[in-house]
Amino acid sequence: MSQHLTDPKHPQDQAEILSEQIKTSDCWTLGIEISPIEIQSGRWMTIEWKIIQLWPDRSSAEKDLQTNPDNRFITFLDLQLYRDERTAYRFNLNSVVPHLFVQCDEDETDNSVIPNEITAAQDTAGAWLDGEHIVLEYPMPDAIQCWLEAYMAEHGELIEHKKKRRYADLDKEKDTGRAKR
Repeated sequence: MSQHLTDPKHPQDQAEILSEQIKTSDCWTLGIEISPIEIQSGRWMTIEWKIIQLWPDRSSAEKDLQTNPDNRFITFLDLQLYRDERTAYRFNLNSVVPHLFVQCDEDETDNSVIPNEITAAQDTAGAWLDGEHIVLEYPMPDAIQCWLEAYMAEHGELIEHKKKRRYADLDKEKDTGRAKR
């Protein structure tokens, strides 16, 4: 689910969106602010999009919008956890700097990007990149790391077993040229 706060002049719209705060054991609604950054590459200027801020709840985003209303684009996305991605979550949490990954689509009318999904699984982010989507990353805040650890503790670690091939021993015999006795 994606919701946007872009115009601070319509407080009733913002209040309606902000009242829908969600945080459960497997879903956390986060506010994401993205901004274009101009980067010079040789003689050329290019625009790269970055996540500027991540809000753990809607009320903190609302307070920040009231103090700094200038041309801000904030999107609210649900960070949904899935049991079959536990191995990817553990891999991310064990990395030096765990990250959150945001998949975006390009809006060609104004050359901006629109965040669509967020995940803590690097495998999912890799699939998005393979599909030629724009993927932004942001260091995972400590509070989200603790929440993710609690999810892992509640549901256990996912241990992926390799399926043993039925005739694996026969393949070894062919390779060595000896029969097993």
